[in-house]
Amino acid sequence: MPSKSALKNQETYLEYWKGVQLLHHDRSYFAKYVRGATLSPTEKTLLEARRLIIDHEWKEAIELLDRASPQEKTHRAERDYLIGEAFNRLGDTRKGFEYTRRAIPLYRELGDFPGSFQGMFLLAINLHSQGMVEESEKLLTELEPLAKTPLQKHQIFREHQLCRVKLGRIPDLREILARLKAEMKGLPVRHRQITDHTIAYLLMMEGDFKAAIKQYGVCAKTYRSLSRINSKFWSTLLTTVIDNRTLPTPDTVIRRAPLFFHRYALIRELQAGDLERAKPHWRELQGLVPELFGELFEFRQEWAGRSAFGILVRRYRPGAEKTPKEPLQAASAELLEERLIQILRDAGSPVPKNKLIELLYGQPYDISLDSRFYKLVQRTKRRFAKTKILARAGAYRLE
Repeated sequence: MPSKSALKNQETYLEYWKGVQLLHHDRSYFAKYVRGATLSPTEKTLLEARRLIIDHEWKEAIELLDRASPQEKTHRAERDYLIGEAFNRLGDTRKGFEYTRRAIPLYRELGDFPGSFQGMFLLAINLHSQGMVEESEKLLTELEPLAKTPLQKHQIFREHQLCRVKLGRIPDLREILARLKAEMKGLPVRHRQITDHTIAYLLMMEGDFKAAIKQYGVCAKTYRSLSRINSKFWSTLLTTVIDNRTLPTPDTVIRRAPLFFHRYALIRELQAGDLERAKPHWRELQGLVPELFGELFEFRQEWAGRSAFGILVRRYRPGAEKTPKEPLQAASAELLEERLIQILRDAGSPVPKNKLIELLYGQPYDISLDSRFYKLVQRTKRRFAKTKILARAGAYRLE
């Protein structure tokens, strides 16, 4: 429960927060409001930093906030949140994580306070981007009571689904996609952009690569800046997985963000068989996301291998077996669907995904078979609608 002083601060802080809302939704009135509102110099600095972030001037926002020395707890939390947001937009998620983590104790003390949800929500995203998916999911669950508006509830739902698909906990992707598409219609453009990308990423992680490419194409045409980089990166890698082709030279769009560039360049060097030139890119990635990138060309998280990037790393890394794009098993789709149901029915308990793949395709588990397996599961769910297949912690069972 916030203290009396915190509640008093909240009353005055509401003027600042009204300025934040105008900045996002009515820029024409924003400047006039700032001139007439009772705002402290610190609050004006914070608003200017927010404007710079919205206008994609992230480095300038960091420089401005570095010069600020706020005393109020609310202002300190907001400053650290905004620096974290700027670093996150620049693609430096490690620094973004460091700054937003500083703000979390302050936000927790403030409780249900303007800005608390945004700060803790950003930390959940940073945890996710750093490979700490389970921790991110726990924080999102903690945030649910603070989600008051339809937008905030949508944000929590959207990020929860990203966590759950990576952890193997989504029972029916069709329902999730339908809800995301229905809810995004009334969102501001910035949030529609994020949800569109989420849909594309979910499709990729579930193995529907062609649908993911199509969705990323929509994002690239509709949005700009980092959104365009994201779309360009993933659609290029997905096409490479499907066509088994060599990656082209990265263009200026890909080169803008270190996290995208080093992954892209790594695949090109592995495809060329130049291990020595590939190693520095992997080490850069280890520095950027240490919880995700482990020993040379090994992922710390199982789900990372299901993305287009993970599939390509495993396909071209030294010692990888050269496997065809399609599984060796020649059984028809219908027979595989029936066999999946039979295996789960006979087991009577959850069956790990790797074991299921070995039983279905008659060969040792290989990451390249994941996308085919996820498509098989989705087809089987549609065909045998009355027989529910449940997935949890990477294992499958019948309800």
